[in-house]
Amino acid sequence: MKRDFTKTVVSLAALLMIMMLTVGFTGIDLIEKARGKLISRLRDAKSDSDKTVRSVYAYSSKLKNFMEEDDLRDRNLRLLERYLKDIRGKYDRLNRSINTGKSDAKALFDILRPRAEENQDENLKEKLLTWIETHKICFQRQMAKTGPLMRRLDRWIQQFDDIVGYCQITREADDDSIADISRTIENEKDLSSEIKECIDTGLEIIEKISCRNFSCDSIRGCASK
Repeated sequence: MKRDFTKTVVSLAALLMIMMLTVGFTGIDLIEKARGKLISRLRDAKSDSDKTVRSVYAYSSKLKNFMEEDDLRDRNLRLLERYLKDIRGKYDRLNRSINTGKSDAKALFDILRPRAEENQDENLKEKLLTWIETHKICFQRQMAKTGPLMRRLDRWIQQFDDIVGYCQITREADDDSIADISRTIENEKDLSSEIKECIDTGLEIIEKISCRNFSCDSIRGCASK
């Protein structure tokens, strides 16, 4: 395992040098390119989060209204089917944005670490490696919080799917289902802001990663324990 890790570090360092020599990039070019790509991805994830949760909320409210009014005609059921397809697509896009953001962050830190390893001053090298690892862990900790939130969102969408399926077969409103979807709409109304808060904190870490005297301790929720 240790040998494989050493090979990976050497390979990344070699790749870094090859790109610098053949493409004309400097170290800062590579770092800023990777950082810019990650920032763009996280901003996309924030936007996707808002669109996804807003749609699920609106469509769930529409479903609740149809059931309360006992208005489950074919036209409305087809509309609910389109809603379901739309929110599934939005959820998948959000999930991809978050997962790709995590991968892009790994790519950024994989560029930073080999560069730090090249430092011949052991004191500076140790400071750099500690700094990189601290920021990496802090970022990963924030993005890990999106996992349970995304599972909550997925359960909400599945509940929508289940109720629509029930209505398609019976053409009847179920009182328990009305109560369930009403409860979910109320309980999950802040879900978008919770997901965005995690992404915002991760974004702040990456945006300020080159700022002088920047420390993760200055970011809420990232202070070292």
